[in-house]
Amino acid sequence: MSAVVLELDIGNSSAKWRVLAPERLAGGRIVLTDSALRMLLDEHQISAIRVGSVAGQAIEDMVSAVARSFAIPCYFARSQPISGGLRNSYQDPSKMGVDRWLAMLAAWRLVQSEVIVVDAGTALTIDLIDRNGCHSGGYILPGRKLILESLTGSTERVRYEGVPDPSIAPGVTTAECVEHGSWLSLLSAIRGVIADCYQLSGGVPRVVLTGGDAPSLMRLAGEGDWQLKEELVLDGLALALADGEVEG
Repeated sequence: MSAVVLELDIGNSSAKWRVLAPERLAGGRIVLTDSALRMLLDEHQISAIRVGSVAGQAIEDMVSAVARSFAIPCYFARSQPISGGLRNSYQDPSKMGVDRWLAMLAAWRLVQSEVIVVDAGTALTIDLIDRNGCHSGGYILPGRKLILESLTGSTERVRYEGVPDPSIAPGVTTAECVEHGSWLSLLSAIRGVIADCYQLSGGVPRVVLTGGDAPSLMRLAGEGDWQLKEELVLDGLALALADGEVEG
């Protein structure tokens, strides 16, 4: 019988999850608590857990404790100097958020060429990988939610009701000006990095996007060769742990 594996991509406010056996059986997003994790383990008869977490030690300790109570092995991915043909640019790879590392591993395996990896969530991260699999560096910017919170929280007169559909057209109401401006900011950052890569290498890199705002950015960009991979971080988990799973 195949192992039933629970994969967790734990962020600061919620977690993505999916169950593999080995095909994908189920998945979704939850606020990860002790009771929520226990329900997942009970419902799907999990035999192993793989985790990529940026949520801090307390959450990792909770996941480990729940796994031990079920006698289930639990493996935590960590950012590495090199893995799967991908080389990290950080002198201290442990300082890189594992979600970025996992997304890059999966994107590199998918493309095997020059690629820009975009994760559009709470933060907007943009990471560059050259044609030889070397991480050239990256950017961490405020995501759309943080842009909006910064603007409305710091400016008394920027107040509005209702949220218009995603667009980068010039706004004709305060709501449109603010909301459309947030999308324009994200898209402009991505396009600026692409333009810089073209100036440096003369080639047009592939672009792989993930994160909650990625589908809307894909529609707004209208770029047919961009790829949307909503579970990119989860896709990187098995790759990161292939060289020997480390139990937490």
